Amino acid sequence: MIAEIPKDNSKAFQSVATLGSDSPVSSSPSPEAGRLLSRRRDARTAGGRIHPEESDGGSIRPLVSGGRMMTSADFAHAGAPLLAPRSARSLLYKILCFLLLVLQGGVLDFYLIAFTDLYWCSWIATDLVVVSGWAIFFVKNARGKRERACGFHQKGSAYGGCNLGEFTYAYLAWLVHVIACTPKVALVLETSILDLVAAKVPCGLTGFKIVTLLSAPLLFCLINAVIEDLNGATRHHSQSCFTSTCLDLIDSFFLVEALLRSEIPTPYLKYTVISTYFVALAAPVLWLYELTASELRCRIRYP
Repeated sequence: MIAEIPKDNSKAFQSVATLGSDSPVSSSPSPEAGRLLSRRRDARTAGGRIHPEESDGGSIRPLVSGGRMMTSADFAHAGAPLLAPRSARSLLYKILCFLLLVLQGGVLDFYLIAFTDLYWCSWIATDLVVVSGWAIFFVKNARGKRERACGFHQKGSAYGGCNLGEFTYAYLAWLVHVIACTPKVALVLETSILDLVAAKVPCGLTGFKIVTLLSAPLLFCLINAVIEDLNGATRHHSQSCFTSTCLDLIDSFFLVEALLRSEIPTPYLKYTVISTYFVALAAPVLWLYELTASELRCRIRYP
């Protein structure tokens, strides 16, 4: 028995030595162990998948997940909560735009139809065209905003979707409104409809003045519905232009009030006063177009 113990101990020491030589922690690993470790690393990184638990503490999360690169739609979806308040604000101003368009157009249509004949019902179709044009404008503007956010280019466009600015098509929307509103106001001012409105309609001339001046808040809602950067230079420029337009409208409307009180007897002077008011009403078309053109030039020069 005593003679057999050293033999067993020597066998045990030999087995421990062989285990230590085969382990990867040993100071001189064998070539077979190195090849086995490299195969394991290749198997872990196969297919472009890196597991967070195998990285340094799981803090590194690569853009490659599930063998698929992240697309721009994934980034847009990830940033959707940040754009939610701005989208809600823009939606509110768009709804106000349509409400003001329908209110102003409907009241003027009522004046023309109620005190003349049903022939003037064609103005309702004009209002429908205006509302449809503004809806198309808002849809195109929202599409251009998504393309600028994702970095795509619009097909069939000379500049591409990324180069479309905030105020693209805004001057066309306001031009359509002016073309539809100007004849109605001119007909009311230059015919006997104005006297009938003052005699038979509640609020009379005061209501007509309010309806006519609804163009100012409509322009304000249009600007705020398409603006993207609330602190950008474009917003400050558009707000300053809007303020000057409002002052011009108020000044010209003082002359229109003198016309309503029959204080301007000369017909040519009446036409001059009406023309002045409509020129002030159409002035936003020019500076909206200038905002669009300047923004396009900046985007082309500094893409």
